Amino acid sequence: MYTNSDSKPRNKSVHKKIRSSPPHATSKILSTGQRIHVMNASEFDDLRRKLRMQTASRRYRKRKKEEARQQRAQILELQAELTRLKEIEAQTKQYQQRSIESLEKELKMHNDEVTDLSKKIQDAAKEEQECLQFAS
Repeated sequence: MYTNSDSKPRNKSVHKKIRSSPPHATSKILSTGQRIHVMNASEFDDLRRKLRMQTASRRYRKRKKEEARQQRAQILELQAELTRLKEIEAQTKQYQQRSIESLEKELKMHNDEVTDLSKKIQDAAKEEQECLQFAS
């Protein structure tokens, strides 16, 4: 095991052994002349294990992708809500900074507009009544 020149153990095999099918693996030749490999039980179990791992890996990636998509959508919704709230805050600050006279003037303007629209609705309703009376 040890050489005379050094005290380290000698490695008998430098290269890893290449895994090949066991000596009892079989192959068959079809009527077409094509040779096929017939798997033994351990090869078949390995194949099934690999397929299960691939399926689980795909499911995991799909789930993570969906979670990331949902998080992006939620972030967009929250950003939109934040923007809306900032706009409301800015409007509130604007109203807070305005003078009482200015706010009263705006209120009077809106009240006048409501009164004007109410009058127009009443006039339109009267006109509709008159049209219905003439039609019948």
